Amino acid sequence: FHPQVVPAIIFIYFACIAPTITFGGLLEDSTDGYMGTMEMIVASCVCGMLYALFSAQPLTILGATGPMLVFEGIVYSFSADNGIPFLQFRFWIGMWTALYLLVMVAIDASALIGFFTRFTEETFSALISFIFIYEAFLKISKLESSYPPLGNFYINATLEENCSCVSPAGEVIGQLPSDLNLTTCKSTMYNGTTEGDGCPPDGAQGDIFFLSLIEFFGTFLIAFCLKRFRDTRFFPTRFRTVISDFAVIIAIAAM
Repeated sequence: FHPQVVPAIIFIYFACIAPTITFGGLLEDSTDGYMGTMEMIVASCVCGMLYALFSAQPLTILGATGPMLVFEGIVYSFSADNGIPFLQFRFWIGMWTALYLLVMVAIDASALIGFFTRFTEETFSALISFIFIYEAFLKISKLESSYPPLGNFYINATLEENCSCVSPAGEVIGQLPSDLNLTTCKSTMYNGTTEGDGCPPDGAQGDIFFLSLIEFFGTFLIAFCLKRFRDTRFFPTRFRTVISDFAVIIAIAAM
């Protein structure tokens, strides 16, 4: 048993679950809720177990990828534009894909990978990386639109029960903070206003956008710096190796 087995297992776990959750949320937006995070997690678990049991083709990518997200968005747009039920259409796409894969396995088509150069692999990896980066910035942009930053901050987060969130039509959406929080009330989802003696000053809300921005860049910088910690002269080599192996995990836990 080698000590690096533990960080490798944990890293693979996060490497599988992180894109699954990330792409699950993006997929939910792209398919209007037909497919989401829970479906992505279940599919990844089932495919992972079947892959381990039957030892499938070595080129199989377990989990969500950028091209798959783009494909699902295109399929949903095509279904919506032509009045085709999305889930049934997606089911038959999966059936035909499975049939093609069975044929490829029967004729040992994976041997054709020997004719591909490393340039093909690097191009595909660059495409996936670009989609990851683009979707991350797109998510931040959507947060900025949904929760615009305001200059007036409410320090005291303690609200009384006699503070209501009222819609533009004058209907009471709920009570703060028992039913919903101040930020949700003032978001573009409700576009509400607060009324009552226990409400904070008008225009105040927690700044979700700036907090997300700090977590966004903070996670990246911590992971990037700790990953390069292996090449520094601080601490013994074994300690630097452990910190470098757990860089992504430490960054996620820290932020």
